[in-house]
Amino acid sequence: LGRLRKLNLAGNAITRAAADALAGWPRLADGVTVDLRDCTIEPGGRAALGRSRWADRIRLDDNDPAGSS
Repeated sequence: LGRLRKLNLAGNAITRAAADALAGWPRLADGVTVDLRDCTIEPGGRAALGRSRWADRIRLDDNDPAGSS
């Protein structure tokens, strides 16, 4: 996975635990981006993603930015 630059998880269900793990995923520091468009994310998950140090590398739906409730 060392050459990974984009992780496409679009259209999946994301649990709160998965959102927390993605928010702190060390590969984001390396510039990897994560596509979470069209995902169903459990309550609190979007806020966790929005608090990520690398929230700008997490792509959510255009009308539902990271950090919204």
